[in-house]
Amino acid sequence: MIITLFSTALVMICAIFSGYSFSSTFNFKGKNACMIFIIVARMIPEIAIIIPMYFFLQKIGLYDTKLGIGLVISAMAYPLAAWLLKTFFDDIPMSLFDAAKIDGCNSLQTLRKIVLPISGPSISSTLIITFLTIWNSFLIPLSLSKTVQAKTFSIAISELAYSEFGVSWGNISALSVIAVIPMFLIGIFAQKYIIAGLTSGSEKG
Repeated sequence: MIITLFSTALVMICAIFSGYSFSSTFNFKGKNACMIFIIVARMIPEIAIIIPMYFFLQKIGLYDTKLGIGLVISAMAYPLAAWLLKTFFDDIPMSLFDAAKIDGCNSLQTLRKIVLPISGPSISSTLIITFLTIWNSFLIPLSLSKTVQAKTFSIAISELAYSEFGVSWGNISALSVIAVIPMFLIGIFAQKYIIAGLTSGSEKG
C-alpha cells in the first residue's frame, strides 16, 4: 500500500502538469516530439528495462527499497496517465481559457481555478486506473526486491505458491482476498467516476 500510494501520487502530479502543458491550450517547440517520446515509452515492455534498472538501483543504493520500486513503477505508469489527461484537457472549450486570460489568470492559476475543478471525473478515472495498474504490478517488485520489507502482496502470493514446503493454499487464499479488497471497493464506490471519466472525451464541450 505504501508503494502504491506513493507511486500513484507521484504519477498523478506529474501527469496533471504534463498533460496540461501538452494539451491544445499550449503550443511550443518540441511539443509533438515530447508526446511521441511519451507514447514510445508506453510501448516499452517492463521486461526490457528490468536488467538496466536492477544495476542502476544497485549503483545508487535504492535496490530492495520501497522508494526504488516506487520510482520505477511510477515511470512505467506515467505515460498512460499523461496521455489520458492530455486527451481530457484537449476537450475543455478554449473559451474558458480565453476568459481566464481576460481575468488576468496565468497558466498555473488557470489550471488550479478552472481546469482541475471541471476535470474531476477525468482525473478520478485516471487516478483509479493508475492505482490499479500499480497495485497489480508484479514483474518490477519481483525483480527489484529481495527482503520482506520491499516485497508486495503479489510477490508474497507467488512465493507461497512455489515454496519449498509445498503450496500453502490457506495463506494464498487469505492474501488473495486482501489483495482484491482495494480493487473491489474501488469498483463499487468509484464506478460512476470511471464511467464519467472514460466517456467525457466522447463529446466536445
